[in-house]
Amino acid sequence: MVLQARLRLAGGMRFIKVTAGSRTVVYSRKGAPSGTIQLPAAPFIRQNRLYLPVRFFAEQMDLDVQG
Repeated sequence: MVLQARLRLAGGMRFIKVTAGSRTVVYSRKGAPSGTIQLPAAPFIRQNRLYLPVRFFAEQMDLDVQG
């Protein structure tokens, strides 16, 4: 299963592609080259729900993450 999310944050567009079972996230920002990031844990599906590492997405949204 592939989840593609488009987020409009801080006046710019961010694109993030996440694949269940893969630790690799592909991302791009409007006007910037794309890249990849390795997550500490792979997203997974359980009971038809996709579970994601929350810290990564919080940091991508420029939220203050502590701990």
